[in-house]
Amino acid sequence: MTYIVLAFEIHQPRRLNRMFPYERIKRIALGESVMERYFDDKLNKEIFARVSKKCYNPTFDILL
Repeated sequence: MTYIVLAFEIHQPRRLNRMFPYERIKRIALGESVMERYFDDKLNKEIFARVSKKCYNPTFDILL
């Protein structure tokens, strides 16, 4: 029996927090790391959910 392995790589860039330079005092006051403030995780999550609904999920439904 022959086995076939399919490997897929999904890439979404991480969006930067546009307010990063101005939030230094807030970051220091809250004790957050630079990385926690540098990326806009909320926006990243929203865009990834939208893209996965329109693109990734239908593709996987066809393939699997």
